[in-house]
Amino acid sequence: MSEKLTEKELKKKVEEYVHEIDAKKRKLAGIYQKLKVHRNEADKYRLERDTRNEKVRKLFEEAKTFRAERDKVNEKIKKLKESKKAVLQRAKDRGGVIKEKKSKRDELNREARGTLEFLKKIHSENLNTLLNEDVPLRHEINLFNSFLELKKRLKRAEEANKLHSEISHTYENLKKIDEKLDKATEEVRKLAEQAENYHKKALEIYSQVDVLKKESDEQHRKLLEKYEQMKPMQNEIANINAEIKVLRELMRPYHEQLEEIRKNREEQRIEKKASAIKEKLAGRKRVSLEDFRVLLEKNSLSEISR
Repeated sequence: MSEKLTEKELKKKVEEYVHEIDAKKRKLAGIYQKLKVHRNEADKYRLERDTRNEKVRKLFEEAKTFRAERDKVNEKIKKLKESKKAVLQRAKDRGGVIKEKKSKRDELNREARGTLEFLKKIHSENLNTLLNEDVPLRHEINLFNSFLELKKRLKRAEEANKLHSEISHTYENLKKIDEKLDKATEEVRKLAEQAENYHKKALEIYSQVDVLKKESDEQHRKLLEKYEQMKPMQNEIANINAEIKVLRELMRPYHEQLEEIRKNREEQRIEKKASAIKEKLAGRKRVSLEDFRVLLEKNSLSEISR
């Protein structure tokens, strides 16, 4: 700044800069007010997003628990089915054995041609006749041959009865196996219902998660939009602050000149007042404490004492 301005001109220059700076500050205040509204909305969107994300995290943990329980139940079902399969195989094997034994029993019954009780009765009667009764030789021979044949039939009937007893025992075992199968089937059904229940709960949670994730994504989208809306304001704030800094730098020389003028004026005023006080002292007139303070500022007391 080469030109020398008067105090009035300097004041006018400073006032112009101050006025321009104040205008920019007011503009800044308005932008900050708008920015505050946007930031409050951004905080709300961020909170809504983070709240939903936290809910999603907790729901995932809950779903993980249900999946684990479902998998445990399915593992039990798998083992039960394997056990049931083994029991069915045993039942099938026993059924095959029963079929074979029944066929053999029926064949023996056909060979025995009578029940064990009936054959025992005839056997006893024939034996009693042979041992105790006097019969003709020819009849005795026929009776003896019949006795031998009856003995063979009796043996077949005994074997048939034994097989029948084994078949009945096997049937009892099959009945127990059937009971085990029924119990296993019922347990599998209940476990399947339990597994299905866990699966449904997990699906319900995933449905909630989908809704929450969509809501979270929506809040995040709004947050990003809000950031984009705030960017021009932040840039404008930075630009205005830079402009204010430039204006202050431009105003500084004028302000410094003005301060220098005020300082010189004040020094002249004090100098003039000090001269008047010294004249009072020289004339032995009373001076006030304020007058002494002025002399101290001017460092004139030492001169008076000399």
